[in-house]
Order: sequence, then structure tokens, then C-alpha cells
Amino acid sequence: MLLPITGIGHSLDFLVLIYFYYRIRKSRVVNNKFYYYFERFTLSMSIFFLLMAIPNLFFPNDSNLLGLGYVVGHVFLYLAYAFLIRVSLFIMKPSFDSKYIFKLWLLMGAAITALNIYHFNLPVIMGNGVTAYNADASVGFAITAISILTLLPSAVLFIRECMVMPQQCRRFALIGASFILIIIGGPLHDTASTTLLYVIADVVTTAGFIVMFIGVIAGNKSAITTKK
Repeated sequence: MLLPITGIGHSLDFLVLIYFYYRIRKSRVVNNKFYYYFERFTLSMSIFFLLMAIPNLFFPNDSNLLGLGYVVGHVFLYLAYAFLIRVSLFIMKPSFDSKYIFKLWLLMGAAITALNIYHFNLPVIMGNGVTAYNADASVGFAITAISILTLLPSAVLFIRECMVMPQQCRRFALIGASFILIIIGGPLHDTASTTLLYVIADVVTTAGFIVMFIGVIAGNKSAITTKK
């Protein structure tokens, strides 16, 4: 029986993230935007991995369902990115109204989704259990672009804030480092062609989520300190 390596990896990421979501929801301060946006990010990202995992685990021979899981799953990835950009903007300037940037990210996600539907991909699970998603080059480029546009500035911002706000340095450094790990591991998920490469990608990505979890949860549970 073929072991669905990709499905198992996505399932592990889902479990890590849904626990992350539970802990944030349990510990966050009411009306604290930092925790609220991270909570929404984590929930959306966990749904993304769940929708990617289900077809791999239960319908491994149905390329249409694998492709549908890819398209619908990525809708929640874009939603997660939209909430994440609100986290970064809140840290940079708490008084800034980020709802229009949030809508812009949703619009970009909708455009990529439309492109993905037009160039509907038919993934296949290879003999080694790794899923080849076979996304069109234009779709892959667009997903990579929105990922870098969201994660790289966020990583730079949090690491910078670590230097200018020593009282929050440990938290910001961990969160910034987590984004770098996700930037490294995320694209490998879609491009890995061997079991070893996929396992490395999943370990790096999962490690990124765990480091993020520690950064958000660890330390003071009161409202996070930010610049005015």
C-alpha cells in the first residue's frame, strides 16, 4: 500500500496549527489585536493544510479531487496571509487602519484563485508517496510572489523590532525567525520530487510554526507592547 507522504505531512502541520490556534484563543487578552490577528492567521492556515491533506489521504487516485483540494485549500492560505499582514502593520503602527490592505490581499488571493481555476492542475501521487501538484507555472509564480510579499517583510519587521524594542526582543526574534523558516520550507512542499526533500521541507515548515507558537505564546500574556 502506498504511503501518502504528502498527506501525512499536511496532517501533521494541521495538528500543530490547530493546537496553536487553541492555545492562542485560550490565552489571548480580549480586544488585543495582535493575538486576534494571529488567531485568525493560525485558524486559516490550519484549514489550508486540512483541505490539502484530505484528498491526499482519502482520494489519492483522484487527480480532480486533489486539484480541487489544492485550489480551495489555497483560498485559506491567502486569507491567512491577509491576517498576517495585519499583524505586521499593527506592530509597525498600531494606529494604522489596515482593513484596506487586508482587502487588497484578499483581492490578490481571489485573482490567483481565478488563475488557478483557469489553469486547473491535476496532481498525482508518485510512487514514493510524494504528491506532484503540477501547478501551472503562472500559478506557481503568483503563489510564490504573494508568499514572499507577505512573509519576507514580516520577518524583516519583527527582527528589526527586536533590536529597537528590547523588552519584546525574544518574542519578536522568534516570530521573525519562524517566517524565515516558512519561506524556506513552504516552496519546497510544492517542488519536492523525492521523499527526503519533502520530509526536509515539512520538518522546516513545521519547525517554523512551532517557533512562531513559542514566540506568540511565551512570556507575558498581557497586551503586547508596540510603538505608538
